Amino acid sequence: MDSTGLQIGIELEVLLTPTSQPEGGFKDLEHFCLLVARKWNAEKAPGDANMHVDIDGEYDGGNEDIEWSITDDETLHGLEDAGAGRWAVEFTTLILKYNASQSWRRDVQGLWTFLDINMLIETHAKCGTHVHMSPLEGIWPLIHLKKICRCILWFEAAFEILVPESRRGNRYCKSNRLDNPKFLGKSLKQCLTMIDECQSNQDIVDLMNNEGDRYYAWNFTNLYYGGKKTIEFRRSPGAEDDKGCISWVELAVSFVQAAIKSGTAVGLKMYEKNIEDLLRFIRGATVPQLNRPQAMQQIFSGKTGAMMPKQVGILSAEQFAELLRKIAQDGKKNLMLKKYMAAGDEYI
Repeated sequence: MDSTGLQIGIELEVLLTPTSQPEGGFKDLEHFCLLVARKWNAEKAPGDANMHVDIDGEYDGGNEDIEWSITDDETLHGLEDAGAGRWAVEFTTLILKYNASQSWRRDVQGLWTFLDINMLIETHAKCGTHVHMSPLEGIWPLIHLKKICRCILWFEAAFEILVPESRRGNRYCKSNRLDNPKFLGKSLKQCLTMIDECQSNQDIVDLMNNEGDRYYAWNFTNLYYGGKKTIEFRRSPGAEDDKGCISWVELAVSFVQAAIKSGTAVGLKMYEKNIEDLLRFIRGATVPQLNRPQAMQQIFSGKTGAMMPKQVGILSAEQFAELLRKIAQDGKKNLMLKKYMAAGDEYI
């Protein structure tokens, strides 16, 4: 596996109010999404990917893996205001390459430029930006997954400082350690030993995601499907512009690359479990012409120290009902996995 580049996919949750609306407004979310996709396809720059609508994961057209998708998400329901013309949507990128060409940045910037011209862009505490990653070639080697998992637990308290309050104690991006029954009552040393004892990629998923629960800060459940599938970073907040989005993508990818390089039991002892050493850890693995650590500056600026992750509390009846609806929806719809499946052997 080439550790100096990754394939990535990004899920962007955002609230949009178009600057102009059709006479009579939009009938529903699907109507809004159809018009957004049509406008994008008509106005996009030459060479940019097309966009299709995939409400409820029912799109079955071609080119799934090389087009943008615009879709819904259960956790965003209630944020829309049809009377005011505001809609809550999720954009899912095509499969992108995080490599020296930097083309992924242009793809992401192109979408945000389009939105900025045509929409009032807002975010909300419920919105998130999820980053999926897979190797450029081959499948995830078990040794690399173990390194990544070690680093996730090692630096978990540093990440807690980096994310906004809305992403702390969030039931959709739980602590991989403190909210995980697999690690209940275990010291960090014992947790790291459990990672070392994993014999397969599936063992990693069972351990880090408690037998298949995807709603952790780091989600490995797509690895259950074999082949070249993704790991997902779920803690990023929603973004309102390209810089906010790209900064979190840069952080997630750079962290994974640093973990692959330095995430050994011996290597991690060189670092304290705080923001200062997390940044030093990431910068130590920076590859010229590939990574842009300056893009992460707005995330790290003014932040120091560490904080133990806030655990998910007891859910209210309303929160539990939403969680059940989300589980049901995700059981039918996993757009990034769907894109990888559509890509077939090209990405395996």
